[in-house]
Amino acid sequence: MLVEPINQSAEEDAVIPGLCAFLLGVCYEFNREPGEVTRKLIPHTAHSATIHPILTRLGIDMLAGRITHLRDDDRFKAIGPDSFVLPYPGAPVPHHQAPPSAGPPKPEPEEGEVWFDWAFVDFWKSNYYTIQKGIAVDPNSLSSAAGQGAESAMLIASLKDAIRNQAAEIERLQSQLKSLSTSHDEVEALRAQVQSLSEQLAGAEEKRRDVEKEQEDLLVLLDELNSKRRRDKERMRQAGMEASEDEAEEDDEEDEEEED
Repeated sequence: MLVEPINQSAEEDAVIPGLCAFLLGVCYEFNREPGEVTRKLIPHTAHSATIHPILTRLGIDMLAGRITHLRDDDRFKAIGPDSFVLPYPGAPVPHHQAPPSAGPPKPEPEEGEVWFDWAFVDFWKSNYYTIQKGIAVDPNSLSSAAGQGAESAMLIASLKDAIRNQAAEIERLQSQLKSLSTSHDEVEALRAQVQSLSEQLAGAEEKRRDVEKEQEDLLVLLDELNSKRRRDKERMRQAGMEASEDEAEEDDEEDEEEED
């Protein structure tokens, strides 16, 4: 994974090969414990991969040159805590607008970006020289950074603290996001309940209006029936026929007397 970019032609951009060479050197310089990937071949660990033969096959001078080219890159030098985006040319894109008589079109590189974490860039600037020297050291020798052990330990501890703090911050933000999501769900549930109650209230209000209208219609009808009944009885009296008095007529007469 790291070897192929390192083997890119010198005409290519120096960023990716330099980074890969540096990371391979970091694995070689700081990986001194037995494991799947080691500095040298350890007896009775036939399944482990060793880094030193890879460095030898690639060439120590070439690896050091890749790191130097990245160090001297003006774009990489300009990276700071507030400026961590580095423009990087991508794959060539053919240009299709040239006329056929102009010959084959030249591919134009498509611009991309490489994003850096400032902690990594600071680590790189603090350790690139150690890595550059370390890749040329025999795998059985002591660390080239032995004299800087305390400083390196402090740097590593600082990076670990930064990672722990970032992990704690991420966990806190995730918990906050989960809490906000729960609150949002509760708000949505209450909003749905309010909407349902509003619809029920609107339905009940419409039914009440319908009932009131029916009552008004019945009162009008009843009044019309009473009026017709009184007229019919009046005609019967005029014709000399007997007409019974009901409570409704008596109540009407009493009301008329009271009004007089």
